[in-house]
Amino acid sequence: QAKVDAENFYYVILYLMVMIGMFSFIIVAILVSTVKSKRREHSNDPYHQYIVEDWQEKYKSQILNLEESKAT
Repeated sequence: QAKVDAENFYYVILYLMVMIGMFSFIIVAILVSTVKSKRREHSNDPYHQYIVEDWQEKYKSQILNLEESKAT
């Protein structure tokens, strides 16, 4: 009985190590893909540059137009 208990304990440890390893792999894969996508977001992508530059200019011009209309 003691030998069977020892074997069962060994398999429990092995099972837990495999499950923790798989869980860790999935978490690391998610983190790496998130970091890569965030890094790609701030690249010199023309679309991203258009959004950054164009929206800031439009926002500033809208603020100026509102201030001018309030002043008159």
